[in-house]
Amino acid sequence: MTNCGQNDNLPWNTSRKSCAKEMRAVKTFSGVTGVLLCCYVPFSTIVILEHFVCNDCVPTKVRFVVLELIGINSVVNAYIYGLRHRQYRKGYGRILSVLSTCLFNG
Repeated sequence: MTNCGQNDNLPWNTSRKSCAKEMRAVKTFSGVTGVLLCCYVPFSTIVILEHFVCNDCVPTKVRFVVLELIGINSVVNAYIYGLRHRQYRKGYGRILSVLSTCLFNG
């Protein structure tokens, strides 16, 4: 972690702007990692249960929901990046603009 302007004589001193940029990166990484854990821990738990306890002890509906969480992880990550970074928001805006133009104009 940087010192964020507390002591100007230290070599790791950074400007407030770069400190804010680093904090934004840390928050983005934390969000992506948190979503990843929430989506993959249930799947890993099911795999371990089936491997060590019993082969068919997890109902099919539960397995389906857990597998859907893995797909949701990919979608949510795109939204996290879109919320946290301006360049991704602009890119998503261009994609939606092109799609809407193609859909509505033929």
